[in-house]
Amino acid sequence: VQIIAYQLCKNTYTPAITFSDYLAQKLAKIQKISDFNLARVLARMNEEYQVQIDTAMCATILVQHIQRTLSFPSYFESDMRAQFEELRLIYPFIFEFAQVITDNIQAFLDVLFIDSQYIALYMTNSQTASEAKIDLVMYEERYSISNINQVLIENKMNRVNLEIAHSVDKLEELLEQHPNSILIVDRNQVLKNHAAQIDYVFNGILNDDDLLTVQDVINTTLIKKEIETVLTPTQFMTLASQPTFQETLAAGLVQLTGDGRLTKKQAVALENRELAGNQLVVGQLSLPHIKASIETPFKLFYFKLSEPVKIEETSIAAIMIVIVNSRSTEYTQLFSYLYAKFKTLDLTKINDYETLLGNVINQ
Repeated sequence: VQIIAYQLCKNTYTPAITFSDYLAQKLAKIQKISDFNLARVLARMNEEYQVQIDTAMCATILVQHIQRTLSFPSYFESDMRAQFEELRLIYPFIFEFAQVITDNIQAFLDVLFIDSQYIALYMTNSQTASEAKIDLVMYEERYSISNINQVLIENKMNRVNLEIAHSVDKLEELLEQHPNSILIVDRNQVLKNHAAQIDYVFNGILNDDDLLTVQDVINTTLIKKEIETVLTPTQFMTLASQPTFQETLAAGLVQLTGDGRLTKKQAVALENRELAGNQLVVGQLSLPHIKASIETPFKLFYFKLSEPVKIEETSIAAIMIVIVNSRSTEYTQLFSYLYAKFKTLDLTKINDYETLLGNVINQ
C-alpha cells in the first residue's frame, strides 16, 4: 500500500524524498524506539498515575507495537469504538496515562500518529493483580464435600482467603472475626443460618458456573459495601444548573470546598482533568474523577442537577464526583460497577438519596 501511495504521488508531483529515503527514515525511527528506555519513562510517569502494571513487560509490548505501527501504519477502526469506550470507562486512569505516553512518544519519534487507544489496551493487559485477599467463608457440614470445594476454590479463584465452617458455632466465630466476609452456604444447610446474611447458595460440589458466580458475588458485594459506606445521605445534593457543564461543575466544586469536603487542590485537579478532555459519561451521568491521598478507598459526591446540561451532544442529569485513593488498586472495580449500574438509568427520576441508593445498591 505504501509503495502504491508513493507511485500515485509521483504521478502528481515530485516527492521531496525518494522511496528508499522514506524507508530509511522508518528504519531509523524503529531503531530509535528500540534504543529508547521506555520502561524507565513508564516507571517515572506512573508515579503520578499509580496504575498497577508490570512496567518491564508493558514497555516491551509497547515498543513492539510502535515498531509495527511505524512499519505498517494502522488506524483505530470505527467499528471498535464502542468496545474501546467501554474499556475507557472501566480503566479511565490507564487510558489517560496512555494518552500522555503516546504524546511523548510521538514527539520523541516525530511521527504523525500513534493510536493511544491501542497503547491503553496493551497497558490494560499488562496490569498486575492486587495482593489484597478477600475473606470467603463457606458453610458446609460435610467434611468430604468441603475438602473438594476447598481445592476447587483455591485452584480456580485468585485473591481469596477461604475459611470453612462445619458447625453453626464455628460459623458465628468466623463471621465475628471477618465481619466483611462473603458467605456461601450449602443449600441443604441454609435454614441453620437464619441469623447470617448469605451471599450465595450452592448445591453440594461447586461447578464452574458456581465458581464464576461466586467470583462475581465477591466483586459486587464488596463494592456495594464500600459504596454504601461512603455514599451517605449528606453526599446526595441538588445543584442549580448553570449555562454550561463546566460552570455547573465549578459551582458544585465551590460547594464542596466551601464545607471542607474537598480541598482546593482536589477541586482544581478535577476541573483541569475535565478541561483536558478526560471526561467520563455513563448514560446521563458525568463522572469527574481524580486520584488523591485520602483515608478511604474512594469518595463519592452526587449532584442532582436542577436542569439537564449538555456535554457536547449528551444530556447530563447528574454529576458524581469520584476521588480515588492514590494507593488503591481496586478502583477499576468501582468504575466497572458504576458503568453497569448507570448506563441505562433515567436519572431525571432520581430525586432523593433513598432512590439513588436503591438503584445503585439493591437493583
